[in-house]
Amino acid sequence: MSRNKSSLGLWAALAATLAATWYAADMESTESSDEALSVPERAARPLPTGVVPAPVMTGEPVAVAAPTAFSMPRGERMAPPREPLMAPRGWQPPAPPPPAAVAAPPPTAPPLPYRYLGRLEGGEGGTTVFLAEGVGPQARPLAVRAGDRISQYQVEEVSARGMTLIYLPLNQKQQLLFGSTP
Repeated sequence: MSRNKSSLGLWAALAATLAATWYAADMESTESSDEALSVPERAARPLPTGVVPAPVMTGEPVAVAAPTAFSMPRGERMAPPREPLMAPRGWQPPAPPPPAAVAAPPPTAPPLPYRYLGRLEGGEGGTTVFLAEGVGPQARPLAVRAGDRISQYQVEEVSARGMTLIYLPLNQKQQLLFGSTP
């Protein structure tokens, strides 16, 4: 029985809502067709400079123009974007600029490939120096004097303490001291 009472209440509320809607719609239609509706006139007083009067509602339908697309004045163009608009972006900060190019050091002569073995002073050509080129059992013995050329080296001077060699490709002087090994 309780269910019937709640259903009956819902049907009554629905009927009241429909009646109120029909009554309100009927009132709007009579107001729009009634020409006796008057709009109060504005008082004729001067407006301050730069103030635009608000539109007056007359009850007549007004045509509204459709919105138009924005257009630039002729001859003007928008500048292209500074970067792609839809480019992927990451959370990492941009990489620092690469360091300035460092000048390569000037080339230098390689270490001397010779070992001092001994010397013979006197003789017809001056002091003869005995050298070993290379290391181990494959070392090749050499006998040189001042002014001789050995592969890429020129023997410039032989003294009691050592000898001076010039590396010919770079024209650099190198010292080989007697009693020392490279």
